[in-house]
Amino acid sequence: MIRIAERTGPAPFLPEGVAFCGCDFRLDGTSPAPDLPALPASLARAVPKRQAEFLAGRYCAGRAIERLTGSRAEVPIRPDRSPAWPDGLTGSITHGEGYAAAVAAPASLHAGLGLDYETVMPADRAGSLRDLIVTAAELALAPHGMAFASFLTLAFSAKEALYKAIYPRLRLFMDFHAAEITACAPGAITLSISPDRYPALRDLTPSSSFGVRYVFVDDGVLTFLAI
Repeated sequence: MIRIAERTGPAPFLPEGVAFCGCDFRLDGTSPAPDLPALPASLARAVPKRQAEFLAGRYCAGRAIERLTGSRAEVPIRPDRSPAWPDGLTGSITHGEGYAAAVAAPASLHAGLGLDYETVMPADRAGSLRDLIVTAAELALAPHGMAFASFLTLAFSAKEALYKAIYPRLRLFMDFHAAEITACAPGAITLSISPDRYPALRDLTPSSSFGVRYVFVDDGVLTFLAI
């Protein structure tokens, strides 16, 4: 069993037409959470923590869909573990340490959505992962006063959000150097992907630059973009 406490209010950076739900969750042996979706057979033997993350994320997805359409719908899991959104909708789900969130929008309005939450890394882990996530040129774009570990977590989350937005339509797997940070300001980060390296992107969007919004929440960062 898990306990879910839905957070009130939308994310501050969402464009019109995108519905959002966020919640805090924790494992609880006695208190069932309301309106939980079914646990898929593929997760029947998963550890309780993984099951709780899945259920909290799908709870948020169902609530986001309900806010958008007026009725709740489940979001099954595909064989590749990506969410299977209802026909006519697109969305994104994220979960971290005790926090989950989801966004949904009409597919006619957005070709893809990306939402990601990451707990800020400890400084020593950020140091060991730096070269896997950013280049020296990207690191130089960190906003003045933002701690190194916070910026690296932001870079990781922003790139994750972009890949989440792209993957459902193009089924492209990318490493963390596929997208390059080209600008960073309070609340906004810009990523660019070379269309020459990934020609299939032209089928999704004519732009090679993507604006990602972000906000630091509790001990982590929440990033979002719409294509």
